[in-house]
Amino acid sequence: MGFFMGNTLTKNADMSALVSARYRGDIDLLKAIHNDSVLVEEQKKAGILRKQSRTRMGLLANAVRVSPELLPAVAASVAHIQSRVDVGKPLEAYVYAEGDVNAFVTEGHSRFLVGLSSGAVQTLATEELEFVIGHELGHALFAHTEVAAGFLVENGRVSEANSKLLRSWQRAAEISADRVGLLCCADLEVATTALVKTLAGLPLGGARFKPSDITSQWESLLEELMDEGANDLWEHSHPFPPLRIKAIEAFWSAFQAGTDANGDIETRRFLSMMDVPGHGCAASETSGDGLLGRFLLWGCLYVGLADGPLSIEGKARLDALTVPGADLENLLVRDPDPSALALEHFRTAKTSRRSKLRADELTSIMKQLISFAGLDAQFTDLERARLVTLAKELGLPERAVELLIEQHQKGA
Repeated sequence: MGFFMGNTLTKNADMSALVSARYRGDIDLLKAIHNDSVLVEEQKKAGILRKQSRTRMGLLANAVRVSPELLPAVAASVAHIQSRVDVGKPLEAYVYAEGDVNAFVTEGHSRFLVGLSSGAVQTLATEELEFVIGHELGHALFAHTEVAAGFLVENGRVSEANSKLLRSWQRAAEISADRVGLLCCADLEVATTALVKTLAGLPLGGARFKPSDITSQWESLLEELMDEGANDLWEHSHPFPPLRIKAIEAFWSAFQAGTDANGDIETRRFLSMMDVPGHGCAASETSGDGLLGRFLLWGCLYVGLADGPLSIEGKARLDALTVPGADLENLLVRDPDPSALALEHFRTAKTSRRSKLRADELTSIMKQLISFAGLDAQFTDLERARLVTLAKELGLPERAVELLIEQHQKGA
């Protein structure tokens, strides 16, 4: 029984690899939760309720406890994973009646309880089930079970701002847990297949899927999100499955290469599609701007070309944006007038948007366009003129541009 570390296989589970795999956004957002006095107080109340929980009693009464005698294949998977992930308490698993592929983990007095839906057991192959169990143990390993985020959001006792923070953290926590599940099954295709089967709810026999198999669906999802401009995506406690697949692909690539980045930068961009400004992975004005990617790419390009070719830093910023179908390199090399095309694409981004840009989105777009123009610590007349042009396209007055430039220069 081994554990993959990069391209090598060690004899024992390396807990340091599991801990270091944790998504940075999970850590940062959890810190923000712990630093909020209202959430700390509400969490204390939820903790009292958790101690009074009768979850184990309910599972013993209404589910089947996993054992080698009753469910040998599932028991083998549980034992295999538990030998790799030490969360400090015994693990007790149950299978409960539910057709959907689902699972959960909760902490009892002296053990962790893992619930697996009958749909998960019937749909997933043994190694795919190991990804799911490893995912649930990841929640336990990173003490996700200590934050009653769902309860705090759903009981209506916290503000909308704190609800957004909690949901953003929940999605980030799912990314961390997915990474543990992937490290436990040690196979990107197994993890991807488990997520695809969860999405489809079908056994699909011996099918195997690669992240590239879901790429076109991922790109179509991005296009739909950008066109819709949905502002209620923050309410989801889990990232969309295509997003999770892209995130584990980014992590696995970095992990196999032995880098410390863990694909966090790419993952932050993916998750920003579901955040709102100020409550995302970075908890900054730029979080929640995944849906604004088209405006930012084409607007920054238009402004960046005002005084000549893009700077190296400017091009790197544009390359970091996730916009389906955008081939920036090809456009810069082959198009005779990339500035005009960038402005045309900016206008198209607005006309294709099915909902009106909110005030916070307009502010975020202009702040980032101004930040991009100010990469060289100055604003030329041509840059200012182009910023004004874009502001007018968005229905903003010229004075708004000057005010935001003043704020930027003051570091506000």
